[in-house]
Amino acid sequence: MLVLSKEALVRCKNENDWVRREIQLAISEGKHIIPINPDNSFDGIPTDIPDDIKEAVEAHQHSDINFGQMLGVTVDYMVKNRIVPKIGERTRQDSDINVLKERLLVEDKMRRRHRMFIKILVAVGVLSMIAVIGYVGYVIKNSNELAQKRKNLREQLELHHSGLSLMANDSITIEQLEVLDNIFYNMRDVYGDSIRFCAFETTEKEYHTILGEKYDETKSSLPITNVSFGRALLFIQKLNEMINSDDTYIEFSLPTKEEWEYAASDGNIENGTQYAGSDDIREVAWYKDNSEMRPHPANGQNMLRPNKFGLYDMSGNVCEHIYTPYIDFNAPEVSKNMMLIKGGCFASEASECTITYDVPMENDLSSPKVGFRLVLRKK
Repeated sequence: MLVLSKEALVRCKNENDWVRREIQLAISEGKHIIPINPDNSFDGIPTDIPDDIKEAVEAHQHSDINFGQMLGVTVDYMVKNRIVPKIGERTRQDSDINVLKERLLVEDKMRRRHRMFIKILVAVGVLSMIAVIGYVGYVIKNSNELAQKRKNLREQLELHHSGLSLMANDSITIEQLEVLDNIFYNMRDVYGDSIRFCAFETTEKEYHTILGEKYDETKSSLPITNVSFGRALLFIQKLNEMINSDDTYIEFSLPTKEEWEYAASDGNIENGTQYAGSDDIREVAWYKDNSEMRPHPANGQNMLRPNKFGLYDMSGNVCEHIYTPYIDFNAPEVSKNMMLIKGGCFASEASECTITYDVPMENDLSSPKVGFRLVLRKK
């Protein structure tokens, strides 16, 4: 039913006009359009509207209806034909009551379920909140305990080695503090207290813990290998960053060839033993004939002896990086990127494990047979 008031179709010239769109939708749906001209106010069809709307409006004779008349007739019709006949005539049926009861029961069940669902949601929310509060409390408590433990370990480390005037920085983890304490504990005086050598080769646990890396627990006490000379220096740099301050007068490093040979020979290079600690290699070294071709733990917990300085595996087990460049005066270009390694390894012949034996290795290469040993110097 299309109500045609004054200027009702003027806006239909606009493509996005809602009246135009509704009429065209009705036309496309095949609806039967009945134009109605209330109070004879419609002033004609504009010339600039779409042809399909013109045709739809002109296809039927306009019905003229006065609004006041239409309202009166409509009310009279409703009273006469819809309301009056129903008053007093409708009787209540049992079936209606049963339907009503069933409907009420269904609605009551729905309300019960709704209330139960709300209660469950509230309970879950409360429990979740309690769990979150408990977890946050646990995390805070655990964090405070860890912070206190780290502080205690740092103070113990500085106290245990007070003669070194070291200053551990606040960012060191508990695991790193424990490793640091163990490294300092294993240092042995070689040149008085001006240069100290670690009793053991650097282990997998020490290396990866200081660098903040994961490692295989089953290999924690084995000497770290497959580390180039350059990577060993990066590890040492990390160590020094952990302990150095303006008042700290010590630093970690690698030994030079002369320092290494002095330490391995118990301070008696000219009249010392052939191997580090003995002339019998079987007493002090893991080498080709007794190692089963594998490295052994660098912790002193084996049948081999240390030398008089208390240093283990200076001969055998794994070769050690040395802070001394290899120089071949006949081929300087070939040797300029090479450093020395000393001590021999688990796959070496006995002659390669002597104190004076050394070989060159490129400083950016690594090997499963080569590790390193720390020294601690006074600056």
